[in-house]
Amino acid sequence: MLLVICTLYCLPLALLLAARGTTWYVAAKLLASTAFLAAALGLAVAAGHTDRLLAALPALLFCFAGDVALAVYNRARKKAAMGAGMLLFAAGHVAFFGWMCTAQAFRPADLLWPVPFALALAGLLRLPGITAKRQMRGAILAYGFLVSLMFTKSLTVAAGQPSAAAWLFCVGAALLLVSDAIIVFLYFYKAPGPAVHIANLLTYYVGMLAVALSLWW
Repeated sequence: MLLVICTLYCLPLALLLAARGTTWYVAAKLLASTAFLAAALGLAVAAGHTDRLLAALPALLFCFAGDVALAVYNRARKKAAMGAGMLLFAAGHVAFFGWMCTAQAFRPADLLWPVPFALALAGLLRLPGITAKRQMRGAILAYGFLVSLMFTKSLTVAAGQPSAAAWLFCVGAALLLVSDAIIVFLYFYKAPGPAVHIANLLTYYVGMLAVALSLWW
């Protein structure tokens, strides 16, 4: 079943990559995002882990909605769509963090581990060619902190309670962190090449597949 789901997952992802820059990009993005929801649902139900699916579902739905908003931004370049996408993804990362806290209770140190990642993001925003304005940079840093919070919590959970599920989620969270770092160059760099968009899509959707696979074990 795992092989079948992974193979089927690759089809809408390949279609999405082919749809970049076309009028049907939003539809292809919607299909690819539906695929990670379907993969999570199918794997969790098949494994009898519906309780974990229900715990993860709010985060998955926030990410799905964020995908749609950013797909609209990619086509129409409306700032409202970008703002909505960032807010929805931020909510998704907070929801993922909350899910991780059910496995390992919140500790004040959880708020310290993301700081180095946020500082690294601040460094990226100071690179030549980055066009984000000061107000937007504050929003990007706040968002980056939340993404890093999700990743570092998943890492402490995997290290403290090692299992295939915990490490798969941690890998997925790491890929989502990389994907969001790439967004800096995709949306706020003077002349991003096509490879930047491809890297962003691949890291994001492979990361979401790893999150879905974590519901199997």
